Amino acid sequence: IMTISLDLEMLEELGLRPDEFVYLECLRRGENFSTLEVEATKLERQGYIKIGPSDVVLRSKYIDLFTLDKDTVWREFCNMYPFKVNGPSGERILHTHDPDAKSNEKLKKKYLKIIAGKPGLHKKIMQSLDLYLLSKRGNLGYLPALETFINNQTWESMFHEIGNYQQLTQKKTSYGGTLK
Repeated sequence: IMTISLDLEMLEELGLRPDEFVYLECLRRGENFSTLEVEATKLERQGYIKIGPSDVVLRSKYIDLFTLDKDTVWREFCNMYPFKVNGPSGERILHTHDPDAKSNEKLKKKYLKIIAGKPGLHKKIMQSLDLYLLSKRGNLGYLPALETFINNQTWESMFHEIGNYQQLTQKKTSYGGTLK
């Protein structure tokens, strides 16, 4: 039995239908996909596969979705999360300042395990973390430690807010009409 998680927003961004994603994922994992009917020539035009005379080969455009530079994504995550805050009882350390510190190894493994094989999840987590920190502005003293934030997957509470935030920031108001 194979389990494949679908992120419909990510599929929309990639220009893929769910059945096409399942086809590509079966191809990537070396699983049987003979029962799937997809328009392979469309996937080839999009640059996800190369159709040969006797086989179909995944191109790097698709493979790269699953290949994250682990050190880079971890540093990005750690650097965005405050490492210390001032609370009512004084200064609190939320995590080690250096993302590569030995004390962060366990957290790094846990975070990388969460995002493994889920293209787009790190980006979504970073957007959620940004919104989370914006929502806590002025009240950062009550932020949980990074370990608690990861263990509870606190970013999930902000997933529904990402769409609302993007709609708000993309709305452009113009004063006096359009320029010609």
